[in-house]
This record gives sequence, structure tokens and C-alpha cells, in this order.
Amino acid sequence: SQLAKPLLQRFSDAALTDNKVVDLMNEFVTGVTQGNHRRAGWGGTMYHASKVGQMAFAGLLARELTNAGSNVTVSSCCPGFCRTDMSDKCYGVGLGHKSAAEGADTPVWLALMSPENAQKSHGYLFTNRKQRTW
Repeated sequence: SQLAKPLLQRFSDAALTDNKVVDLMNEFVTGVTQGNHRRAGWGGTMYHASKVGQMAFAGLLARELTNAGSNVTVSSCCPGFCRTDMSDKCYGVGLGHKSAAEGADTPVWLALMSPENAQKSHGYLFTNRKQRTW
């Protein structure tokens, strides 16, 4: 993970709530504004920080749905570093490691899963069709 261990522990806390995620993300914004987000434990880019927030919210939603007895499943995925206009502008033209089609593979795979496999994927993060931890 690109997060320092104390931040990772806060995002992984079983008592995490929507409001606590918002507070954590606001800490990132404040850190960027003050120029000290890396010293505060935020290692990656703004894109990375947004993905961390999204994964935390997805995990919370998965927990809420499970507790409500819903059969709706929630999964997150990281497509990888794709060659896109965004990556071209941020990092340089053509530096992405995957084509857009290659990046789309895991999201499409998740979307087309059988209900049984979707239940197994519920609440998890995937990259290259493999479950990951953050």
C-alpha cells in the first residue's frame, strides 16, 4: 500500500463509518493544501487517494448491504495504469502499461459474474481478475 501504516489502520478499522471516511479524505485535502500530505502518510497521487476513499466507501456499502440481508453485491477494481488521455496528461504520452481494452477486462469480468461468484467477490478489491488487499 502507498499509505503509511497508521492511515491504513484507520481505513481498515472495523468501526469505520461514512463520516470517518469523509474526515480522512478531508485530512488528505488539508495535507495537500498545506504541502504535507506525504509526511502525514499519504504516499500516492491524488488519483490514488481518491481510489482509497472509493474503496473504503465500497467496503462500507458492502457491509451495510450484508447487514440488511440484501442480495446486491459491491466490488471495486483497479484497471491498472492504462494509456489514456488522463495518464498522458499526468505522466507523459504513452506511459500507461495497458490499453483501455486491457484495463476494461476486470470491470467487465466483475459485471458479468454469476450470482454465486458475485457473492464471493462482495466487498473486495480486484486487479487483473485477482482479489487484492490495500
